[in-house]
Parts: sequence; C-alpha cells; structure tokens
Amino acid sequence: MTEHGEFLRSKSESLDLTFPVPWGVIEGKCWGDPSQSPVLMIHGLQDNAGTFDRLVNLLPDSFYYVCIDLPGHGKSTRFPKGVFLDFMLFLSSVRRVILQLEWRQFIIVGHSFGGQLGSYYAAFYPEEVKKLIMLDTLAPFAVPLDRHLQHCKDSIKKMIELEKKLSNSNPPNYTHEEAINRLINSRMSPISKQGAEILNQRLKYNLQAPITPEIHFNVISHITSSVLIIITNSYLKFVESYRKGHLDYETLQFFNKKNNFQIVSIPGHHDVHNDEPHLVAPHIEKFITLPKSVL
Repeated sequence: MTEHGEFLRSKSESLDLTFPVPWGVIEGKCWGDPSQSPVLMIHGLQDNAGTFDRLVNLLPDSFYYVCIDLPGHGKSTRFPKGVFLDFMLFLSSVRRVILQLEWRQFIIVGHSFGGQLGSYYAAFYPEEVKKLIMLDTLAPFAVPLDRHLQHCKDSIKKMIELEKKLSNSNPPNYTHEEAINRLINSRMSPISKQGAEILNQRLKYNLQAPITPEIHFNVISHITSSVLIIITNSYLKFVESYRKGHLDYETLQFFNKKNNFQIVSIPGHHDVHNDEPHLVAPHIEKFITLPKSVL
C-alpha cells in the first residue's frame, strides 16, 4: 500500500494509492504534495481514474490531486455478487476514501456519474466541500414516483437474469486492439483512440441510480459550496431540446437560479476532458485558484 504522505514534485507520473474496504480495495492514483490543497477526482460510468491523466497535467501544481477507481471499475474490487448496485453504495465508497485520507476540506472534480456523486456528496457534507466542478453532467437517472415501484421490480428481475447469464457463460476475451475499438464504439460520444487507450487500462462496469425527482431536488438544494458546471455544447443542446419536465432541463434551470452555481459551455463531446483537456483545464484552473471562484 502506498502511503498517502508520499508525493511527486512533477505531474509527469503518478503514485498509486490503495484504500481497504470491507469487500476488497478501492484503488487510486495521486499527483503532487499532500500538504497542498486536496482535490478528489471521480470518473464516470464505464470509465476509470485514467480518464483524468491528461487533464491533471494541465492543472496547477499547487494542488494535491487524487483520482480513484470506483468499485467495479478499473483496478478496484467490484461489489460482492448478489449485491444490488445502488447510487448510495457508490456515494458511501467515496466517503470511505475521504475518511481514510483524513481530509477536512477539499475540492471535487467529477465527470458524468462522478459529477453526480460529487454533487450529492457536497449536499450531504457541505462543510467539507469547498468547491465542486461537474463535467458534462447535471442529474443522475431518476424515476417518477408513479413509476418507481415497477422500475424497482424490473431492476430486480434484470439483476437476477444477468447473474444467471453470467454464471452460465465465459467472459469474452478480446485482443488489445479489439478492446480499444469496442470502447470507442460504446461510449456516449466520439472518443479518440488515444483517450480510449487510457480508459481501457481500468475499464469494467455500469450502473443507474433509481431515485425520484422529488428526492433529487431536495438533495441538491443543500449544496452550499461554489459550483462550476462545464457542459459541452452537444450536451447542452440535448438538454434544451427536452424542455420542461425533463430532469436534466429542470436541474439546469434550478442551478441557473443559484448564486453559487456557474455554468460554462464549451465545444466538444462527452469525453472532451480526456480527448481535448486544453479546452477544460483553463476553466478549472481559474475557478479553483480564485478565492471567490469568479470566472
């Protein structure tokens, strides 16, 4: 296990971190001096800590960056068989990491699902999160209350069917080139081969979060930290096309009314932070280095 007190003076390479948890380990990587202001970076679904490698190298040296592999992703132990994957399981995993790091206040950078986790963590523990950066995300998957019962029943059925299917089959075996091509073709948006090479090093599983819109808005109303949302033009266009009634659209309107939220749109697709980190880094640097987080 790498000691959390070790550090590198250069961001050209990272140190590995290991966090023991009841079901195994959560793996991570870090850059910089732990005595500097800490930054936790959380990846999205079908992703891994490597997604931030190129972005971190463009961020200020005056911060200590820790990127983790969520459970079941990358090098981290998956949850035990038979455990129903739940949003709060992943949120509690982030909490376990923070407690082991013994951070009292820190910044969160989260991409996609990682940004959703970051927003909920900031709502649950507002005294700990100084600033939150959400990359191309607004709200987790939610089910209206009148459909919630059926959704949960269907999810249980699908989980049991999937377990049975996996127990009766051998996992696919791909060459490195095949794995990279499958990753590029399965992403929500185009991603370069260079970006896919990094993601393939730590890739594993998938999840959705069955909450209701009512729960969602109650939770995010408790976020008190300064928040920067960097959203791609393509995603913004998608959100605005749904208008009233769609959770992402309603969340965007909610955030726009809050003084502690700032929203910036940039060109690119969902993985722009990995493919073209130079488009993202300047906004993050300005936000985390200015005391009042003024863009």
